[in-house]
Amino acid sequence: MIKTSLIEDTPLIIKAKINELILKNFKNSRLNTYQILIYKMIDNEIIGFLGLHDYEEYLSINQLCVDIKYRNIGIANDLLNYLNNHFKNNNFILFVDKDKPNYEYLVNYYKQRGFIECPPQNPDECKMIKLNQ
Repeated sequence: MIKTSLIEDTPLIIKAKINELILKNFKNSRLNTYQILIYKMIDNEIIGFLGLHDYEEYLSINQLCVDIKYRNIGIANDLLNYLNNHFKNNNFILFVDKDKPNYEYLVNYYKQRGFIECPPQNPDECKMIKLNQ
């Protein structure tokens, strides 16, 4: 089941579970920067999430994460499809850090889902946008 909530309306237990997943997969948690959470649960376990916030004229995908036990079975696709269906009047932006070991994979993954690469503002990251208008 996929759920959406504003960060201020998200129960503390859900925030704690998402933060735990973040810290298993990223150097730092940016949970406090999200405005919207989209998360997928199975048996009260968070198996993947998207953290979103407003960025200029876009809705920014701040982080996308899937629990390692559930990777390569379509969870990230489910989350992005949900995002596209429920926020279809929004344009999206994301930034991929070039120092990530899976940088090329991530850029290609997002390109296959309709994102386009834009000229970088920062040489250490790739800026990608998806226009839905």
